[in-house]
Amino acid sequence: MIYPLSRRGFRAWTFLFLGVMALVSAPAKTSLAQEPPTFELPEVTVPGRRPQPVTSSPASVSVLTREDLERLGVLTIGEALAYVTDVHIRQQGGLGALSLPSIRGAAPNQVLVLIDGVPVNGPMTGVFDLSTVSVAQVRRVEILKGPFSALYGSEGLGGVINIVTVEGGSELAARAGSHGTTSVAGRWTSSNAAVTIGADRFASSGFRPNSDVASMTISGRLSWQHGNNSQVTLLVNHLRSELGVPGPTAFPSPQARQEEVRTILSGRWARDDPGGQWIVHGFYWTGGFRFTDPAFAVDSSIDSQVGGVVAQRVWRRSAGHLQTAGLEARSLALQHNGAVGRQQAVIGALFVQDDRQISPRTLLSMGLRYDVHSIFGTHVNPRLGVVYLARDGLVFRAALGRTARGPTFSELFFTPFNNPGLRPESAWSADASVAWRPRPDLELTAGAFLTEATDLIRPDATFVPRNVGRAGISGGSLGLAGQLTTRLSGSVTVSAVSAIDRSTGAQLLRVPWVTASAALHYRVTEHISVSGLAQIVGPRPDADPATFATVLMPAYAVFHLRITGSAGAGRWQVGIDNVFEANYEPIAGFPAPGRSLFAAVSWRF
Repeated sequence: MIYPLSRRGFRAWTFLFLGVMALVSAPAKTSLAQEPPTFELPEVTVPGRRPQPVTSSPASVSVLTREDLERLGVLTIGEALAYVTDVHIRQQGGLGALSLPSIRGAAPNQVLVLIDGVPVNGPMTGVFDLSTVSVAQVRRVEILKGPFSALYGSEGLGGVINIVTVEGGSELAARAGSHGTTSVAGRWTSSNAAVTIGADRFASSGFRPNSDVASMTISGRLSWQHGNNSQVTLLVNHLRSELGVPGPTAFPSPQARQEEVRTILSGRWARDDPGGQWIVHGFYWTGGFRFTDPAFAVDSSIDSQVGGVVAQRVWRRSAGHLQTAGLEARSLALQHNGAVGRQQAVIGALFVQDDRQISPRTLLSMGLRYDVHSIFGTHVNPRLGVVYLARDGLVFRAALGRTARGPTFSELFFTPFNNPGLRPESAWSADASVAWRPRPDLELTAGAFLTEATDLIRPDATFVPRNVGRAGISGGSLGLAGQLTTRLSGSVTVSAVSAIDRSTGAQLLRVPWVTASAALHYRVTEHISVSGLAQIVGPRPDADPATFATVLMPAYAVFHLRITGSAGAGRWQVGIDNVFEANYEPIAGFPAPGRSLFAAVSWRF
């Protein structure tokens, strides 16, 4: 049985991870024949609002593919992101519990979340709950870390997470496990791949009293060619969830319930021409959130409406030289049945970017975004990055940027705990990394980053938010991913973060000093593989929910096991979560589930 680790034990596990990384990379001697940075292969969109390969982006970007998600055997995107370098998920319990992302020590309301390019952070609190996104209809997840989030505006101070839904394929899947957990999912795609319709539902009775959840998602995609060079894509994504909110163990809430409804509509038009590309993306989403607790006579509801349009032009100036310019307009509206009432805001922005290959092995990227906000005024966010291909298989990246986060409706208007005079938080960030491919199917990465944030919004002794905070966040990470041996593949990551509150000299709350993860897959036969998943989270300060005093939460390690097999178009998987039944709390007062089991089957047709 494994319990929360001591500092000595935690260091031992960290060195073990580093040792494994060195061991599996040592035998590789094959070099990767890699071309100089280019813009021609569409792989990810999030670095520059247009398709580009990860290899040509100065931004630090990680990608979880559909295959990665299936191998992990998780139900929600929040669970999956725990295996991404520099990402820490703050989860308040088991399946369906609030799951908020932190990237490189940034607060969850400083991380912008997109679903198919649509910004979905709530205007009330500025956060997005990743437990509401099922993996069943997700094709890939792009995670941008660091200063290149400047191009996306105020919510992306810490980074950007773009969730891309599936585009095709027909499939049926089912799953059942401990705590009454069930999941069913289906997807159908037309023969010409123009229409995709999907639906999924997961539910669980929970491992604590009043921790049940039932969540359903329906999604659709329609695309068609308009002329020879134009394409139109329409998407819809609808969520309905209901769950119990058990509260912290110090103050349980056995009657508290939560309901959420969210509908996202978006349309995208793209046209290629000899000089470049036009892209216009329009979107609208509406969300309803209700929290009730009869024991305390609480009935709080929030209705949100967000709509907007992004139009941009990409010019191909010459071989190895692209320029992008665009504008964005967005409206935010919120109706709260409590102190906030009805609030509205309008955001406008202009952004430009220049990407050019200044030598056969060097790419330079420059960008600028100008924001106009109807509440807190204007902001200018620049960014600069460089990619240098030192030799085949060895790439260096560096980036510098400034980003700002505007105050949320709650911080501005939730009387009496509000401050209408708040200024936006702002931060300068820099990072540098190196990626080495000793052979084409294996990559070793190392990176370092530094962020200096000012005007951070923090509550004072009377719980009124003030622009009083300053923080310095620095750290680094190591990662190894790919085909480690003939039969062993996967990824191993280690991240260290020092997030210091300049006014007190203390580590920021809920930011671990060190985190590590592993997702290793061993191919037993052609059709059967065994996967070992591990998460190690170091000590971190937190707020005791009973006394509000700062407490140091102990480190912990948790391990999962998966056995996956295939037969024709069918696939099956059995798994054990928390194999050694570790007893730990990711967030103070919110314990994680013990050991649980599941079995899943799927069929593609």
